[in-house]
Amino acid sequence: MGFWSRLFGRSRRNELKPRRDFFVIQQQPVTVPAVYSIPDEDVYVLLVGWEEVGLQATTFKIYLNPLINWAWLGGVFLVLGVGVAVWPWGEGRRAASYRPLPAELGVSPAGGD
Repeated sequence: MGFWSRLFGRSRRNELKPRRDFFVIQQQPVTVPAVYSIPDEDVYVLLVGWEEVGLQATTFKIYLNPLINWAWLGGVFLVLGVGVAVWPWGEGRRAASYRPLPAELGVSPAGGD
């Protein structure tokens, strides 16, 4: 009970409802997880199985992923950092270096006779 009260608080409004959908044309079931996300962890609940007769037994898989939202936030900062690094700052493209003309060097350009 301590895990659930820490995770969901004492409120009853945090109901997780995983489900299993069935696609008729493809003849294939698909499990849709219930997700509960808070800043320091995510909870995924999957409906794995149930008894058809009496509906007295149901099996769930619960995955607790700590700090996953911080990984997404880190990815956002990574993209922003790359954007700042490649942004063309300044008035545009400048010349890479100073290239003197041949007359300034005191050398006449090569001419053919």
